[in-house]
Amino acid sequence: MSNPSISLQLIPGDAPISPLLFGHFIEFIENCITGGVSDPGSPASDASGIRQDVLEKAKGLQPTLLRFPGGTYAGIYHWMDGIGTLANRRKRRNLIWGGINDNTFGTAEFVTYCRKLGAEPMLCVNMASGTAQEAADWVEYCNGEPGTYYADLRVADGFPEPFHVRYWCIGNESYAEPDLGAQHNPDRYIADAWEFTKHMKLMDFSLKLVYVGNPLDAAWNSRILESLAPVCDYLSIHHYSSEGALGPYGPFSGLLEFRAQLNEMIPVLHRASDTARPLSPWYRFPGRQEPIRLAVDEWNIWDSTPRGEDNRYGLKMTYTWRDALWTACMLNTFAAHAGDIGMANLAQMVNVLAPIVTCGDQSYVQTTYHVLSLYRKNLQGRSVRCTFSAPSAASLPAGLLPVLDASACLRSDGTMCLFLVNLSQDTPLEVVLPETWTVTESTALSAPAFSSFNAPGTETVSCRTSAHPAAKLILPAASVTAAILAS
Repeated sequence: MSNPSISLQLIPGDAPISPLLFGHFIEFIENCITGGVSDPGSPASDASGIRQDVLEKAKGLQPTLLRFPGGTYAGIYHWMDGIGTLANRRKRRNLIWGGINDNTFGTAEFVTYCRKLGAEPMLCVNMASGTAQEAADWVEYCNGEPGTYYADLRVADGFPEPFHVRYWCIGNESYAEPDLGAQHNPDRYIADAWEFTKHMKLMDFSLKLVYVGNPLDAAWNSRILESLAPVCDYLSIHHYSSEGALGPYGPFSGLLEFRAQLNEMIPVLHRASDTARPLSPWYRFPGRQEPIRLAVDEWNIWDSTPRGEDNRYGLKMTYTWRDALWTACMLNTFAAHAGDIGMANLAQMVNVLAPIVTCGDQSYVQTTYHVLSLYRKNLQGRSVRCTFSAPSAASLPAGLLPVLDASACLRSDGTMCLFLVNLSQDTPLEVVLPETWTVTESTALSAPAFSSFNAPGTETVSCRTSAHPAAKLILPAASVTAAILAS
């Protein structure tokens, strides 16, 4: 029996793909930072306590953006606890995720880590238990020239040059009533967000600000954008899929739901950008200069069902090859909406819902790592629309899931890179290209089964590269392929 054949149409667009789509996230949550990024007691760490094996694996992901310190934890984080000499830093109970934070990994350590990775730092201010003045002082510590109090604290910490932190989140999931903070009502959030904005922007005009959105609440988003559009560079949304009780294709129902949410949110985003009132000069700082874009600054597969005291929130996820395929589909989604999604941060980078896992003094990568690395190396330039008709791999509550998922980009050297995901568990697919394009090279990732997973000393993902001219591609069952095309 021949493989199902799908004809693909490729329509180049003009939307640039933001490098910031390849962001990551670290939080004071279990052993993500303490015991993951930083582990002073490990022989795998350098003199400053940074795990070198983790650092090298993180470099392999080439993250462009790194978010810190939360997440929900941001609502109890006071940045001055994490500056100055290590011996004098305040230890605090982690009221959100448990344990104690000794604050030896603070702002300077975080920015230094970002520089080693080549990533832009992204900081989330404390709206829940902090103040607008505290946030502005943090901006001065990070970005101020020497000669003022908080900038001089940075100088005293050994950093005479400003950090130039551009990206700042004004709160995190403030709509979540169970979380700390009084900003669960959109009007309260707006009032507080304006105060934080004024204090922070007066300290540094160059800041790019990310405000809290909610993909499940259109009314919240409309209110936030209606008021904050003059200063809103990015509207934050978070997405986590899980299998639930839906079987092997379960997380893909969440993917379909997310895509439907995007289709509803993007027109609202456009209207807010186009109709925002000019910012009065009496604010004494400039307003937004570019269209508002989405920041998907937390995304992943997460089954938060408690699994006993050692895994109360389901944070110790073992990612299967099925989950890696879902990850590829999410990256395809970002590429397809490149004109409107300006940044994205996988949550998280190490140990917690993460592609990198430590195991004692050793570490290994999960299945998702390979997909993230493949896209990071190849997804660049301008977005290309892919159209095709494909049979369904599954019928899910959110709709029919096509067996093929695709995205593409037109790169500066004139080549196109095509990303194809075969979601069939057992059947290869034939993809026929338009006559004007020819495959020159392709890289295919696969694993023995949907359920395959990595473990210390065990790698289940295989990579096969082919270099030969072809007018079509044969996609292995349950695979991710990146193909370079020439015209």
